[in-house]
Amino acid sequence: MKSKTEVVSLDVLDLDTIRLQQEVIRLRRQIARLTRLLRLAIVVLQVSGFSFARVRLADGHDKQRLMHAIERTRAHVSLNTVLRAIGLSRARYHHWNNGEPCALDDRSSCPRSSPHQLTPEEVKTIREMATSQDYRHVPTVCLARLAQRIGKVFASSATWYRLVRCHDWRRPRQRIHPAKP
Repeated sequence: MKSKTEVVSLDVLDLDTIRLQQEVIRLRRQIARLTRLLRLAIVVLQVSGFSFARVRLADGHDKQRLMHAIERTRAHVSLNTVLRAIGLSRARYHHWNNGEPCALDDRSSCPRSSPHQLTPEEVKTIREMATSQDYRHVPTVCLARLAQRIGKVFASSATWYRLVRCHDWRRPRQRIHPAKP
């Protein structure tokens, strides 16, 4: 069994008991103050809704500074705790850590990185058409075909249904015909 390595510090050995107790009290106060400040910073991050999922670090230097800060903190706190505190996902961290040294390697620069991926403008157009009063009498399947015919959005009816369901868009359902007597 290995014996523990003794660490000897001369300035602590020279102090008497009262001074050591005063230093312990001072250090405990400092730790308590720093803990309160850290908790405040975490709550401010959570309340502000900040998330690295919605922020792109355009400067490679900023990303490197963040990675170095995480590495320095990992010596004292687990990686999960650090990532949870700053709101960075494990996948994004490992992608940054193992990725190529590029300033913008966290996301593709091209908004249409996949040929079948809808752009935000196309999703907006689908929303406008699905919730429009002008197309309230048109079923969703026919609305998808109509959008393709007029050249607005080229997406399948299944995609339209999925978007309407996921975003909880309500189609206007007003009666066109007069009420029966």
